[in-house]
Amino acid sequence: MRLFACLSLWLLPVCLAADEPMRHVHDPTIATHGGEYYVFSTGKGIPIRRSKNLLHWETAGRVFEEDAPAWARQEIPGARDVWAPDISFCGGQYHLYYSVSTFGSQRSCIGLATNKTLDPADKEYQWIDQGKVIESFPGKDDFNAIDPALVLDARKRPWLVFGSFWGNPTCQRGRQHVPCWKRAASEEAPGHRERAEWRCENRLAADGRHPRTPNRGR
Repeated sequence: MRLFACLSLWLLPVCLAADEPMRHVHDPTIATHGGEYYVFSTGKGIPIRRSKNLLHWETAGRVFEEDAPAWARQEIPGARDVWAPDISFCGGQYHLYYSVSTFGSQRSCIGLATNKTLDPADKEYQWIDQGKVIESFPGKDDFNAIDPALVLDARKRPWLVFGSFWGNPTCQRGRQHVPCWKRAASEEAPGHRERAEWRCENRLAADGRHPRTPNRGR
């Protein structure tokens, strides 16, 4: 998990200054596989880009053939694309968490897609949508189910950090890394408690600690 988080924070600025395929990339997450780098980002079907050197990039299809999974469009009428994916590798496969919502709404869902490989040429390459993991409703929940980020604690337990643009970031713990999560206590984001303040939080595992890296903006 540490590798993916570090790559996202340290190497992506290099990517964004390079090729045309990397322009206008929103909410990127990056992983390595077979000597190549793969970037997933917000967009229709979750666009994929890949590179061998982090400088020269090419498009590599997308995760979903549809702009958003059918179940997500049914749950979130008006959803036109998929937001803020988060890629990680554990349990022998890649886990891509993603969110579906509409701007300014608390009616949101986080879903999960899995794949054994990131190489489209591999015969085992297939994104399997595992469906809905967590959702939020206006007037019911004190969080917004968007912007997921997976981290493992010192005991290798998975935690999903999510929730922004509404209340405070939230942590939930997974069981055996499947779409089954137990709510943990909400944690205060630093600074003000205004709506639309803290977004896209992530955490890095470093020496047994998990420093927060939220973004602030509107």
